[in-house]
Amino acid sequence: MLKLSWNDLHERGARAIAASLGGNAALEELHLAQNAIRDGGGSHLARAMEANTSLKLVDLSSNHLGYDTCLVLEETLQVNQTLQTLIMRENPLGKPGAKALLRAAHTG
Repeated sequence: MLKLSWNDLHERGARAIAASLGGNAALEELHLAQNAIRDGGGSHLARAMEANTSLKLVDLSSNHLGYDTCLVLEETLQVNQTLQTLIMRENPLGKPGAKALLRAAHTG
């Protein structure tokens, strides 16, 4: 488990974490709430989760994530068969973003 919530990681920090996720086979929980990651960082994390086979829970709450991140997550969740819980509360997903996540949950 890695808890990095409330650390002002921003997009740059999210990209650094994303770069290490693909080859990590041990990390099962990643908590990144309240880090102002925004869509640039969120999209990189989502792409990295496609290759990750160990994460079961990811918390991306309150990171200013919107539709762009949701679209990438929709694709990721169709590929990733390990992730069981994705926490996205308090992000401005909008209706299109929420629909993208619901589609992923339905098909994944």
